[in-house]
Amino acid sequence: MNRIGTTLAALGLCVAAAACQNPQQKIAAKEDMMTGAGFKFVPANTPARQQSFKQLPAHRFSRQIRDGRVFYVYPDPTVCVCLYVGDQKAYGTYNFNVLQKSLADQQEAAADEIWFPHLWTLIRAGMYRAEDAAADVGGAVEALGTLFRAFDRGLAGREYWCDGFSVADIGTIIFVSAAGSLGAPLPDDVPNMRAWRERVVARPAVRAVLADMNDAAARAFAA
Repeated sequence: MNRIGTTLAALGLCVAAAACQNPQQKIAAKEDMMTGAGFKFVPANTPARQQSFKQLPAHRFSRQIRDGRVFYVYPDPTVCVCLYVGDQKAYGTYNFNVLQKSLADQQEAAADEIWFPHLWTLIRAGMYRAEDAAADVGGAVEALGTLFRAFDRGLAGREYWCDGFSVADIGTIIFVSAAGSLGAPLPDDVPNMRAWRERVVARPAVRAVLADMNDAAARAFAA
């Protein structure tokens, strides 16, 4: 019981931590994504670079053409006091990654703010035997079914919630597994979500986490 509660609480804390980043942390995270997309770190250590640094808008991409090639320059006077320079491929990759991260963040937030209250009702009723929660179980199961159907529609044409396997899939499968063990299994009419679940739980690391959670739940109900 404590293991499941701790795991679910940790997921909520991850979302809260991301939302509470200070401006410098947000800039650093953005620049990590830029580097991963192929942008190059260029220190502002020459007169020409320092001049460019001063003329360009801070923390914004500026499109430039050099020798017939398009480049994007991003000056950072806050964290690194440097420039990031990337070509069209790096810029396109960065924007694609931003979109994928946005999808993952949206699902994490939905799980934390919308899904979890219904799951908590089931936890309180089934594991803590809270009498005031027992009357709300039916409504919680119905609400989760509605949310699962919405998730199923969002999965249409996708293998995972984002372009590839991500933290959004990990967080969601933990919620789905916990809900199923507490009396809110996936509805029959969510074929996309059922196929997604099979793909996610086929991963050894995910299987290990879910097995640990299921063991903890079995011990809690036996207590």
